[in-house]
Amino acid sequence: MLLGDRERTVAMAKLYREEAREAGRDLAPGENIGVVGKVSVGDTFDEAFDLAARTSGYFNQHFFSNFGITQMYRNESDGPGMYHAADERALTQRMIERGDLICGTAEQVHEGLGELRGLYGHGELDWFAWEFFTQTLPDDEFGEVAHGQLKTVAEDILSDLR
Repeated sequence: MLLGDRERTVAMAKLYREEAREAGRDLAPGENIGVVGKVSVGDTFDEAFDLAARTSGYFNQHFFSNFGITQMYRNESDGPGMYHAADERALTQRMIERGDLICGTAEQVHEGLGELRGLYGHGELDWFAWEFFTQTLPDDEFGEVAHGQLKTVAEDILSDLR
């Protein structure tokens, strides 16, 4: 399922468990569930946010919004009609607020992923799929940035969350 705010994520996991139980499967909370979400890490929150805006924010603003997918970031205060953020930075901020993007320093991302893994105190998820849109970066940055993100996440964030 797509990562969203805590309440929605927990509610979807509970619904999945109830449906599995009705089908004859007794699953622990979070068992057999995978979540797809975005992660951006930097030496500071601002660095991580800038990278997120240039990758996930850019891709969502300039591609997914054309198909209505960014409606998942809508707030009641947005009024009627399709939700369109002012720019990729505004959309990135909304993705963080809505829980679809875990962004910050390695410590902040570690904390966020740890909370998610524990299904915010309601179980333990089996999988996390990282959605990261490095294809939006210029060719001369792509490899270094993608490698740096993967290395930091693998070594400094996920090493004790496995």
